[in-house]
Amino acid sequence: MSILTEYDEAKTMACFKEEGKEEGIEIGQDLHLIKQLCRKLQKGKTPEQIAEDLDEDVVRIQVLCDVAADFAPDYKADKVFEAVYAKKKDV
Repeated sequence: MSILTEYDEAKTMACFKEEGKEEGIEIGQDLHLIKQLCRKLQKGKTPEQIAEDLDEDVVRIQVLCDVAADFAPDYKADKVFEAVYAKKKDV
């Protein structure tokens, strides 16, 4: 059997679609978290308080806060999000 007869385009495309959907969900969740984080930073909350309020890992929140610090005092969520994802691509 050759590789051409084993290839199932529909199955492959369905797999790509599922991966894209999962990535989209993850991106949406990250954006939501960053929006919440930015609102709390605008109110003067510390990373520890934010982590507790959002029931998130304090290390993750601290990393996000470090990125968001470049956008103080406005903490525009879309700009923070772009910076976070730019860092993810570098890793």
